[in-house]
Amino acid sequence: MDYKADFIRCEDGAEDTEQYELAKVLLAYITSDVTGVNDGIHYTDEFLDEQMYRDTFEMIFRCMGQG
Repeated sequence: MDYKADFIRCEDGAEDTEQYELAKVLLAYITSDVTGVNDGIHYTDEFLDEQMYRDTFEMIFRCMGQG
């Protein structure tokens, strides 16, 4: 299933994809293998809002039916 729309908010008629991008970063980090090569494409340090990390992580679990 595709839950992309669940992570994208609309504010003032414009799409806010920040939470979607953060979900991609979290999932890439979680699924990275210690024996694999990290190319750094999906990792970023631009997100500094701790609560947004928590909310996004919780949302990932809800989308997986593990709320």
